[in-house]
Amino acid sequence: MCGPFLFLILISRYIMVLLIPCTYAASTMHAVFGRPDVAESLEKMKAFRDVGVSLEKLLSEAGSLVCVFQADGQFLYANEHCLRLLNYTAAQLDTLNFFDLLVDLNPVLPFTDQIERLHEGETITSLQFGLRNSDSTLRFVEGSFVPHVEDGVLHTVTGIWQDITGHKSRETELNRIFDLSLDLLGITDFQGVFLKLNPAAHAILGYVPEELIGRSFLELVHPDDIVRTKDVATAAIQGRSVLQFENRYRHSDGTYRWLSWKSTSIVEEQRTYFIARDITRQKQIELQVNLRNQAIEASPSGISIADARLPDMPLIYVNPAFQRLTGYSAIDVIGRNCRFLQRDDRDQAGVEEIRQALKEERGCTVVIRNYRRDGELFYNELRIAPIFTQGVLTHFVGISTDVTERVTTSEKIQQQTEALLQMNHSLTIARRQAEDAVRLKSQFLATMSHELRTPLNAIIGYTDIQLAGMAGELTGEQRYYQDRILVNAKHLLELINDVLDISKIEAGRMDIVRRPFVLQEWLDDIVAQMEGLASQKQLTFEHHLDDRLPKEIVADSARIRQIAINLLSNAIKFTDEGFVRIQIHQHSRDAWKLEVSDSGIGIPSHLQETIFEEFRQVDESSRRKQGGSGLGLAIVRKLCLMMGGNIRLKSTLGKGTSFTVILPLTTDGQTLDS
Repeated sequence: MCGPFLFLILISRYIMVLLIPCTYAASTMHAVFGRPDVAESLEKMKAFRDVGVSLEKLLSEAGSLVCVFQADGQFLYANEHCLRLLNYTAAQLDTLNFFDLLVDLNPVLPFTDQIERLHEGETITSLQFGLRNSDSTLRFVEGSFVPHVEDGVLHTVTGIWQDITGHKSRETELNRIFDLSLDLLGITDFQGVFLKLNPAAHAILGYVPEELIGRSFLELVHPDDIVRTKDVATAAIQGRSVLQFENRYRHSDGTYRWLSWKSTSIVEEQRTYFIARDITRQKQIELQVNLRNQAIEASPSGISIADARLPDMPLIYVNPAFQRLTGYSAIDVIGRNCRFLQRDDRDQAGVEEIRQALKEERGCTVVIRNYRRDGELFYNELRIAPIFTQGVLTHFVGISTDVTERVTTSEKIQQQTEALLQMNHSLTIARRQAEDAVRLKSQFLATMSHELRTPLNAIIGYTDIQLAGMAGELTGEQRYYQDRILVNAKHLLELINDVLDISKIEAGRMDIVRRPFVLQEWLDDIVAQMEGLASQKQLTFEHHLDDRLPKEIVADSARIRQIAINLLSNAIKFTDEGFVRIQIHQHSRDAWKLEVSDSGIGIPSHLQETIFEEFRQVDESSRRKQGGSGLGLAIVRKLCLMMGGNIRLKSTLGKGTSFTVILPLTTDGQTLDS
């Protein structure tokens, strides 16, 4: 390169000598040609003349564009190549000015700045610029400018250039492609620093190229991808021609994008050229597909796919759960119609439903009997669904679930239900028979109780007459016997009355008659009747009436009296010392309570749940000791319920018992029969 360039420099000096105006003084000519370097140049030019090669031919054969212009830009000379480029004739050269044709291509370092270097006598090389020819077409050239300076004054400039219009066009096209590409294009050095980036950096990563140029490529790599990315970079600087890899790259908003990179490195230039494409959406889709495939593979239900486009609709896929469910491997079933799972048991309603669904290209859900590879029967709940592509049926997807336990359990439940229905029917008949028997028993007891009371009342009446002396005086022995007859007759009458009451209640013949009565008078009557019995056992008899209660209430006073007498009788019967108490209080705005308590023997906790049942007492020994039918508390409870109330028990063994009866509080004076 140095040889041709020096040759052209020598030629440029020779041209300048030829082009020195004739008006130069002889002394000036002598001064110029007398200089050793010029003299040397002339000697070399003379050598070319001696071999018979003209300067014009040399300039023509050199292939370069050669011209000479003055410091103000006026052209003095242009060789044939230069004239053809500019599309001017030699005659038109005097009208041309270099600066009029110049098109500056470097806005950062304009040509006007280069002029100063020329004035200082500095040669400028490898400069690119444009020239407009006679038809205004832009041509691109690259080359050198050689100044001729005398006494610090720039006189002329020789241009020695090459036409690079074709190359510049290609470069322009490449730059246009570079700028318009939707992919990220760029260059880094071998330290990973960005040297050049196209505008796609903003669309893909949110940065304008200037924000990234000068920064390390690794700054934005996802932390989990750094090691792998460094390995690729190491391979690149070792001369691997083309590398392709994927990683996550940080966007300006802080999120990460998946990029697919292709790069090639030129070791001599210490440069890596790359293309990066945003594949974030593709990765998301791949992730979704992978998750779907993993879900199908991991599904606890058996999944199968049949190809509806092939004859007999063979299976083309089964997941592991299907293989576990049936005992058949994928190799065993692929290519077969799934009907083999029914073996010879194909006369099933579910199988027929499947056939109809396949024929009508629709889905269905059925439970069918299938058989595993070892012959074991299992019940399969099969859901099938068609898959259409552009309106054409292509596949059927089947989802199988083992419901053997559910079916067998359902069958057992069905059998048990049928047995229970039969049993209920039998029990209904038995209940009706029992009810009839109870009703007949109650009717019998009510009738017999009534019939028994008539002779007992006569016995009691005649005994009272004899004891009163109305039939004559009795001896002491006779009076004793008559007293015993009277006591036992009255006891028997109480038993008959209890049986009659319980029979009436069970037979639904017990009437509740509500009438107004004065509570104080009612209580006084109770006290008068029971106080003597308490005093016989030397018990304190206490009574109390809450003054907040109305003076008169509406209720069945006779049945409430029966309740109170029954509870007080029991209290006196089972209390040997201490007290017996009856209290009447207001319980709430629309209820009142009657409480009977004592300091007697108490009731064990395990018997408190059954004490209100018929024929129950605290224990058999107390029945023998105290007597009684065991119907009193049962009657009390039934009467409480019939009057819309309830009874509660609180007792401590050895310390006493308290019964609390809660009844509706009514004061409207109405009489209602239930």
